[in-house]
Amino acid sequence: MNENFIVLTFKDGIRKVNKLELTQDPYLISDFHLSHKNIILYSNRPFKSIEEMNAALIHNWNSVIEETDIVIFVGDLFLGHKKELERWLSLLKGNIIFIKGNHDSKSFNAPKELIIVFQGQQFFVTHNPANKPLDWQGWMIHGHTHNSNTNKYPLINKANKTINASCELMNYTPIRLSALLKKIEANDS
Repeated sequence: MNENFIVLTFKDGIRKVNKLELTQDPYLISDFHLSHKNIILYSNRPFKSIEEMNAALIHNWNSVIEETDIVIFVGDLFLGHKKELERWLSLLKGNIIFIKGNHDSKSFNAPKELIIVFQGQQFFVTHNPANKPLDWQGWMIHGHTHNSNTNKYPLINKANKTINASCELMNYTPIRLSALLKKIEANDS
């Protein structure tokens, strides 16, 4: 992995954003909201309890992720204190690159945005799609919107060049970026 930065213009000013070049095909997912009881109702999740939801999300993750895989988690892993983070991380396989979401603990040390380069393409990764830089012309990977506005934020929106990594749109299972790129090429969103 090779790391550097790009200077981008945002609504609140100009800043550097780290750039990470990946040679390994990463998985993507966001918005688990582990231990968040209200998310089941809010996002119409098919679970009867937070215990069932937590177990299903961890099972689905570990059913596809190997210890050597890279997973880009695009925010809102769990609702709780930082001390719980270690417990959740001990249950998840793989090497996780976190993007901080609006429900992640204030003490959770992760960037709010990142640029990844994969197969020669650059992707701006941020939790909230409203954080897209004003001068960004490429693809954006985001979460935050869940399944609440799939007309504007479907899994793939070719017109707006967005990939919505919200777990509700990915059958609660991480998906490889290359699989999403194949969907884009095949016009299958």
